[in-house]
Amino acid sequence: EAVDSIRSTGRPFFLEVKTYRCCGHSKSDACLYRSREEELEWESRDPIFLFSRVLVERGYFTEEEVAHLILEGRKRVDDAALDAVAVRDMHINLEQAMEYLLAPEDEEIYKVCKSTTRISYRDAIREALDEEMSRDHAVHLIGEDIGVYGGCFRVTGDLYKKHPTQLHETPVSEEAITGLAVGSAMLGLRPIVEIMYGDFATLASDPIINHAAKIRFMSAGQLSCPMVLRAPIGSGTGHGAQHTQCIEAMFANIPGLIIVAPSCPGDAKALLKSSIRSNNPVLYFEHKSLYNNLGPVGDDQYLLPIGKAIVKKRGKDVTIVSYSHAVTTCLEAAAVLSLQDEIEVEVIDLATLKPMDKDTILRSVKKTGRLLVVHDSPEYGGYGAEVVSVVTGDSDCFAALAANPRRLCGKESPIPFAPELELAVIPSKEEVVEAVRSLFSPA
Repeated sequence: EAVDSIRSTGRPFFLEVKTYRCCGHSKSDACLYRSREEELEWESRDPIFLFSRVLVERGYFTEEEVAHLILEGRKRVDDAALDAVAVRDMHINLEQAMEYLLAPEDEEIYKVCKSTTRISYRDAIREALDEEMSRDHAVHLIGEDIGVYGGCFRVTGDLYKKHPTQLHETPVSEEAITGLAVGSAMLGLRPIVEIMYGDFATLASDPIINHAAKIRFMSAGQLSCPMVLRAPIGSGTGHGAQHTQCIEAMFANIPGLIIVAPSCPGDAKALLKSSIRSNNPVLYFEHKSLYNNLGPVGDDQYLLPIGKAIVKKRGKDVTIVSYSHAVTTCLEAAAVLSLQDEIEVEVIDLATLKPMDKDTILRSVKKTGRLLVVHDSPEYGGYGAEVVSVVTGDSDCFAALAANPRRLCGKESPIPFAPELELAVIPSKEEVVEAVRSLFSPA
């Protein structure tokens, strides 16, 4: 009936099938929560049993042949189990196993940017999406309200007109959206998921953490997951505590993920293009307060390498390491320090949080002898601790320190709705200036 309906109408057919788990959910489950009578009732409805009975009744098989097939199937399972036991002591070492964590990347040629236009962070992301969908029809955009509405923050705009077969609007289910992307990536597509607010990525944490990040490792390299999850993060837009969190540190602890957080339009476009071309799952965090910021953006050939920090300002006296929206704050503070204190700050934009570009950080701190790490997310368990540990864990860099490294981070608080409180939670230009000055004060 279902097949006939689908063929005649061309429309989906919903079939509800009630099933029963014939054994416990684990080997230690004694099934004490159900009776033997209940189990026997469901065993009589076992579709394998019913199907085999129909085959016998219609003369396709004899009862003996059906019994033989069942025994043959059980033997295949038993033989496979015995094979597994026989080779259980044959193993690879951890170093070899780790090679399955991330898929090798295709070699890209990073060309010097020859032409630029001045557009917004929002439009830069849209350009990257447009160019990559045009370049590769395996690139698909999936998410809520990304079609006619143009996206919650108007990032996708009218891309639905230009790429109608590559842009898919979905119901409101972050877990389903991301799960769909993981499956399609495993089958050869390059999906880009738009999560309306980064906070809602918590609802997609299972497919991100337990599937996208692990599938290549668990399949010994047989499967990969080349997908991008775009998530708007951060405060400053009055969206309240459940729509303004910076959640990058939550995912940084998961092996198998790449994490990108660009701070300006040019980097946003170039890094998104590189993320889409990556053969691994990438979390791409775009800060809502940056969407209207203008800046030079490269042409369709310009890419930035994932895993490389960007020195936004050269300096000799102190190193500030930051990422995303906080980079703008740090650059403003650096200008004040240069003018008022004659302190020349070197501002490093991590751009990629995972993998971290340790070499650029160490090289800078060995030169300046002072380190301040700034980010909008809370200090406890935050990314800044990783940066400090890199510096203090390197003996040469540690020896070069003229002051204890400092962190300046968001307050240990949900983001308030009231505008004055919202701004008070994250580091300000004035706080960055004072934090840098403290690195030059006598202990």
